[in-house]
Amino acid sequence: MVTIITRPKKTYRIGEMTVRLWVSNRRLPALLRADGMIVPVAPDLKMVFGVAKLAREHTADAIQREADRVAPLPAGRAFVGPGSRYRYERTALAVIFDDAKRTSPQYIATAVRRAMRLLAQAGARSVIYPDMTENLLAQPNWITEEQRGKTAAMTAHLTADTLAACIGVMPVVNVWVWERANAGPYEVELAALERDWRGRSALVATKEVEAPDPEADVSRVGVSYGRPVTIERTELIVASGEATDIPGDALLFPTSTKPGAEIESLLEKSVTGSLTGAVAREGGAALAAAAKEMGELQVGSAAISRAGEIDCLGHVIYLAERLPKQPATLQSIEECLRVGLAAADQQSLGTVVVPNLGSDENDYPAAPAIALMVSVIADYLHGRVGDSSIRRIVLVARDQFEQEAFDQALDLFRPGPLEPLLALGKQLGH
Repeated sequence: MVTIITRPKKTYRIGEMTVRLWVSNRRLPALLRADGMIVPVAPDLKMVFGVAKLAREHTADAIQREADRVAPLPAGRAFVGPGSRYRYERTALAVIFDDAKRTSPQYIATAVRRAMRLLAQAGARSVIYPDMTENLLAQPNWITEEQRGKTAAMTAHLTADTLAACIGVMPVVNVWVWERANAGPYEVELAALERDWRGRSALVATKEVEAPDPEADVSRVGVSYGRPVTIERTELIVASGEATDIPGDALLFPTSTKPGAEIESLLEKSVTGSLTGAVAREGGAALAAAAKEMGELQVGSAAISRAGEIDCLGHVIYLAERLPKQPATLQSIEECLRVGLAAADQQSLGTVVVPNLGSDENDYPAAPAIALMVSVIADYLHGRVGDSSIRRIVLVARDQFEQEAFDQALDLFRPGPLEPLLALGKQLGH
């Protein structure tokens, strides 16, 4: 007899996130629906075991065909493709293993956080997050029930840590335990998380480190760079990852006219998953204090301070693009970018990290904001006629949409196939 699961076993309120615990046996509960589903995979993105195999079958192999086109991806990254008709619209593959099939709490938290962020940026408001116990077992067919139980307890604890790191990213998370025997540890861990989600999210944030080994964070391991473009004497290059993970002399940080209050508020709420949340979390109380000392700025202006606890950055240049709780305008983005680059030149800074200045609370569509940004940067550098101190500008793409927009904008400045021949002709006097 097949039991039809009509509702979640329990519901938890964890900060801004509602977590529903579903328990069924080897199949999705009949009435469980969501906008997306997260699936654990290795860098080759092959969906051959555990919940990954179930998800592949739900999509009739459509997600596997899409994934094969972009594989491999490094640990900590994620990819979003087609979902299962009538069950979930999109499948997010979270790369929780490295090439040696090793994983760590930080691999899992980083990959899942990125998967949720990509789904959210694609319009998802709810997600299915399956139990990964079977995927984490080295030899599932030879494991004892005691060992399986210990792995389930560990996985439930990792899931709670990961959800703590994703508060503010996804409104509704459906934790799906697809082996009934694993449900107990999830009830314990989710109840504990509901009681102390603030302390848990703060603890997760302190685990982020630079060393790229299986016991350390992989957020910086996941940063990848594209093909550079040179304008005047400055290199422009697109990096895929988090702005706070990229070494530089300064980060251009789009914010409101009250950056100190905004960073302080984000720290109090333990917000993660956004650019401003990441800057606040990494910069910590030191950055909030430095920003608060500057007081209120004018829209279109910029100010600079040390980068607080962000160890890979020297400074943060605050770009006052908007009033608090208001969207930015294209004009304010342009004005702030110009004065931000000028501030970097005034301080004789060499490498400047520039994220999408229309993202998150600034609430401006990515494509036009990014096209404007690249145009303004090129215009600024041409105006300096090669005497800018800025020798490298890293344009940070946090998802596939921003990556495509930056690449398209930079393509306008790449040399055409005949330009080397034309340049040679000029040298020869033709």
